[in-house]
Amino acid sequence: MSHPAAPVLTVRAVLFDMDGTLVDSTAIVEQVWLEFAERYGLDYNEILRTSTVSKPAIPCAAMRPQEPTLQR
Repeated sequence: MSHPAAPVLTVRAVLFDMDGTLVDSTAIVEQVWLEFAERYGLDYNEILRTSTVSKPAIPCAAMRPQEPTLQR
């Protein structure tokens, strides 16, 4: 089965909005954390409490330390 070629986008610059200044991504971030918590049987509120004050990989590793793909 062949796949169509991905469209090519030529840009002069890329802007990353990592703090929500331009786009409020709170709803989608919380949805992803909810799915993560449900998938691994974790406390969603605890994840939200810890994920807002550190890099996301840190709470992931702390909540699921046996997961080798999540590094501290």
